[in-house]
Amino acid sequence: MKRLAIMLIIALSATACAGTGSGETESTETEDTVMKMEETTVTEDTSPKLLFEDNFDGTTLDTTKWETVDGWERQGASYWYSDAVSLDGDGHLVITVTPSEAINYVDAGCVRTRGKFERAFGYYEASIKFIDLQGVWCAFWLMGDTVGNVDGSGRDGTEIDIIESIHNENGVCNHALHWDGYGDAHTTTSKTIEDCGLYDGKFHTVALEWNEDEYIFYIDGSETWRTTDGGVCQAPLYMKLSVESAPWAGEVDHSALPAEMLVDYVRVWDKKPE
Repeated sequence: MKRLAIMLIIALSATACAGTGSGETESTETEDTVMKMEETTVTEDTSPKLLFEDNFDGTTLDTTKWETVDGWERQGASYWYSDAVSLDGDGHLVITVTPSEAINYVDAGCVRTRGKFERAFGYYEASIKFIDLQGVWCAFWLMGDTVGNVDGSGRDGTEIDIIESIHNENGVCNHALHWDGYGDAHTTTSKTIEDCGLYDGKFHTVALEWNEDEYIFYIDGSETWRTTDGGVCQAPLYMKLSVESAPWAGEVDHSALPAEMLVDYVRVWDKKPE
């Protein structure tokens, strides 16, 4: 492009020099033409850029993007195991919930991009088919190694729960933020969405628009919560997809198991696509 511009400048300059009687006018027109060309060639591409995508093709989890979590006890009623995570061969990530050998526990799973894809800001979106079962919830969330920092602010690290299907048996879901660790200084805020429409056995998109100034949450393309609570996190975070259970979420009907959370895709752009 630079070589072409130089050639055009030479050609236009030669034409200007060859004229008689109106050389000053032609020279001015030549300069204007060159300036317009230069303005065109340096125009910045500001369109949204896709930074991460997994459509879960094949039958094996892409370990360049995800890792599983194995043997973690969660919330006093569940465990995360690697063998609860699979791909079904039809383009879906599957996290399966089954009765555990531990009394009143379930076995489930989690995948995360820790150490593989971590960043601050962007537009995070997943297409998910949710489990409809009391006591069990699906989640798409962001986590970071600095969330445990305690300084009265979430700017240096915030757990961002893009979606949690807690109390799905009542047709509700929630978005949430957690900062200043999980001890005595732990601070949280959340938004409950009534009649969220996620439990009809179909896939639904859930998303977060995270910029330097605010968080904006979406369900099926509609804005559901906008907040700056805690001070917007400026630190890089990684993604997690998980299923778990807790006594406070209600008793799980083990006769309804196994149950499956399906994820059709996960995508991240540097900013919200139009």
